[in-house]
This record gives sequence, C-alpha cells and structure tokens, in this order.
Amino acid sequence: MDKYNRTKSAIDFYDDLAADYDNMTKFAQRLEKTKPLMEKWHSRFKFSSVLDAACGTGLHSCVLAQMGINTTGADISLQMLEKAKRNATQLGVKVEWIHSSMQDLQKHCSETFDVVFCLGNSLPHLLTKSDLENTLTNFAALLNNNGIFVAQLLNYERLLKNRERIINIARYEDQNIVRFYDFDQHLIQFNILTFRWMGEKVSHKLQSTPLFPYTKEEISDALLLQGFKKAEFYGGMNFESFNEDTSANLVVIGNI
Repeated sequence: MDKYNRTKSAIDFYDDLAADYDNMTKFAQRLEKTKPLMEKWHSRFKFSSVLDAACGTGLHSCVLAQMGINTTGADISLQMLEKAKRNATQLGVKVEWIHSSMQDLQKHCSETFDVVFCLGNSLPHLLTKSDLENTLTNFAALLNNNGIFVAQLLNYERLLKNRERIINIARYEDQNIVRFYDFDQHLIQFNILTFRWMGEKVSHKLQSTPLFPYTKEEISDALLLQGFKKAEFYGGMNFESFNEDTSANLVVIGNI
C-alpha cells in the first residue's frame, strides 16, 4: 500500500486532468456516438429522471438532457464539474449539478431517480469493499420503485488474468498520451503519461491514482447485500453478452 499512498487522490487526480480531459477523451466525437446509445437505454427502460454519478465533464449528463430527461450530474472533482457546467451551457441544456463523492450523494440529493448511472470506470475509485457497499446503499436509497442502477467498468477479470498494462495510446495536437496500469497484490495503479512536443523538444508528465479491480462476482455480491433484487451483466453498453476472457467492459444493471 505504501506506493499508493504516494499517488494522488481521485480528487486531485481529476482536478489536474480537467483542463485537458475533453481533448484527451475526444468529447465532441463521443457526444455524437453517445446519443443513440442513450436512446437505446431509454427505449428499453422508459426512464424520465437520471442521476449521473461521477459524471466527469458531463458527457452523459448533457446527452440525457438533450433527450429531454430530467438529469442531475454529480462529481467529486470540482474542476471536472465546472467543465461539465461549461459544456452544458455551450450545448444549451439544463442539468442540475452536485459536488459530491459517490458515498455521500444521498446527503446532497433532495429527490429520487428512475436510473442511477455510474459510468466511465468510476466504481474502481472506491478502494475498499466497505466503500463500495456504502456507495451502493446510497444509490439504492436514491432510486424510485423499480428503478435501476447501471455501472460500466473495465473487465478486470481479463485484465488481471492477462496483466494487460497498456489501456490506450492517443495523440492530439502536440501531445501523446499513454494510459497504463501497474499491478500490485490488491490494488492497481492507473497512470496517465503525457508527452508534450515543443518543436524538437519534449516534456512529460506522469499522473497516477489507485483503483480497486472489482470483478463481476464482487459487484454481484455487493449489490445483493445492499438490497438489490437481482443483477444483470453485459459486455458493453450495447447489451452484448459478457465474456470474462474477451469482453473489454463489464456493464452491471442492478434492479431495486
């Protein structure tokens, strides 16, 4: 654990990333791809209100608001939340924003929702199973009757088995960005290494934060323990079948 104590907390990590995050993750391109995806979820579950927990810079919140869904976005990083607010203003959509951790959302929400989304590999920032259970208790309390909780995270069963270190390599403008993992006995370290070119010269910056690599079984056990009636699992947001050896993602639906 010592080496992880020297890394940044999730708050500092994402506060530092906020300025470059939308360029790094190609916000504009993802915006176009995300709308038909969210429309598919809306067609299937017929929801009218959504809490987008750990919303980052507001990609899913903005898309849902564009669809006419009553949307609340929440994030622990104030800088990411400020960027989300600017994105919503630029897109001309109305979203209610809350500055809160996943564990404390119930304290800050005055209403309940048909769906709680927690996307973008956010759950692994909960570094203990106790944190996960407390968070799921919060989510369950914030759901209407017959509401659903939806989480998307990486398929850590495959990653742990294969020790896949490189997640993504991307380039935009004068930067190269490598996202990669370091593996430890219990936690893994998520790293973003950025190379910035200035003519023939290059500088670099390494940002790191710990994650807990939750598996399908661990998520399922936690959901049932916190009062969810059943859990469904998919390999992606298009409802494809989950395969622990080949799926890139694990998408979880918890029914209250």
